[in-house]
Amino acid sequence: MIVVGILFYSLFSLAAETPAIYFKPKIHPVELRVVYLRDVAEVKNISAGIKRDIEEIPLAVSPDDFQKTSKHQLVKKLREQLQPFEQSCQCQIQLIFARDLVSETITAEFTLDEVKNRLQRSLQKTCEQCVYKISDFSLLRGRIPEDYKNWDLQEDMGDLRGASMLRIYFDQEVLNPLVLQTWVRVQRPVIVVNKIMEKGKTLNSADYEVQMRDVTNEHKVFVDVASLQGKELKRSLNKSQVVTLDDLTDRLSVKIGEGIAIEIKNGAISVEMAGVALRSGKIGERVPVRITKTQKQITAEIIGESRVRL
Repeated sequence: MIVVGILFYSLFSLAAETPAIYFKPKIHPVELRVVYLRDVAEVKNISAGIKRDIEEIPLAVSPDDFQKTSKHQLVKKLREQLQPFEQSCQCQIQLIFARDLVSETITAEFTLDEVKNRLQRSLQKTCEQCVYKISDFSLLRGRIPEDYKNWDLQEDMGDLRGASMLRIYFDQEVLNPLVLQTWVRVQRPVIVVNKIMEKGKTLNSADYEVQMRDVTNEHKVFVDVASLQGKELKRSLNKSQVVTLDDLTDRLSVKIGEGIAIEIKNGAISVEMAGVALRSGKIGERVPVRITKTQKQITAEIIGESRVRL
């Protein structure tokens, strides 16, 4: 990294204005644990056409992860690594991923309708049963370039709710995006109890109904019918109340003070006797129990409903 720092320092000394560095990622043919970047830097205020080669710079990401990492995540990692250089030269480094000029084509003409379609598809992947309604866009800042090859949306769109800002990147330029504002309204099916439910009860199909509700301004995690399996209520619920993840807890198979069956197994011999649970617990947990006949206290593993094994 010292060598890289010297190279960057000598490069920055050539320019009075912000340099623009073009990164072209390559996986090193020998060392497969690191991804390297073979870089060519173009600096302002030098003769046209002059380029200076920079040695390979290792990027802290494995080759397998590199294939799965988005360009925005790569830029984020690069910016973290280049921050010391920016502080030393008191400048801002512009990161632009190098592209193959031969294969560069316009993938889609930029239109607001296409932005809305892409946003709709992206949101739908995060919640297939949800219904999203996206309002018209308004421009907050930035402009559409007169000449561009490709454009793309920001990566983190899954949590867009209510008043939302959306960033558009042209030709993978991440520093000066077009920023649009929209309103994202979300409706989704939720579970609503149809009567008062007490704490510790399990929810059966007769206890609730599924309704479509507007959850745009809700920050709670809602559950579906499948999520009710093996759960019980952590607190009491009123009639018409929506069930959220915070309302549920893992169902206790053994409850303190209740009678249980204690299974004692030794090879082919298995004995079962009655007992009392001295602590509540879930399947797989070990809890203290008392054998009714001898009043002896032992610790046993919960293996089923009101059933433990020594």
